[in-house]
Amino acid sequence: MQVLFRFGSLILLTGTLILLAGCDFFLTALPPRPSPFPTLARLPSVTPVLPSRTPAPTFTPLALGRQHRSKELTATVAIGANLRATPSLNGSIVVTLPKGQQVSLLSQTANWYQVATQDGLQGWMAAEVLELDAEVLPAVPTTSPSPKSP
Repeated sequence: MQVLFRFGSLILLTGTLILLAGCDFFLTALPPRPSPFPTLARLPSVTPVLPSRTPAPTFTPLALGRQHRSKELTATVAIGANLRATPSLNGSIVVTLPKGQQVSLLSQTANWYQVATQDGLQGWMAAEVLELDAEVLPAVPTTSPSPKSP
């Protein structure tokens, strides 16, 4: 009877192992094997992130080509003012421009600026009626006005 009991338990154990072998969780069902070497728990490693060098800013000169001039050389009309045909208070009035309108600076002579509107009108305006950017002023070409009769 003992032989049968041993043989039956062996069959039962073998059958259980065969069933567990077909199971995906077979390895997790078994207890962990002891290691002959002592092991420590693995701690997550911290890899320091070193800051990268930021390149120094480079100076880019203002492009004053003919195609960019109308966008970069601009001023704003400070008060409602006249656009005149010549750089003089005696010059005929081309149009009156409203406060806040943007104009392109084409040239300058004395205290007058030759300007162009977005509508394509050209004429002269006194510096006192324009809000001028100090960085743009040196780039405005200086010309002598062509004589025109008022």
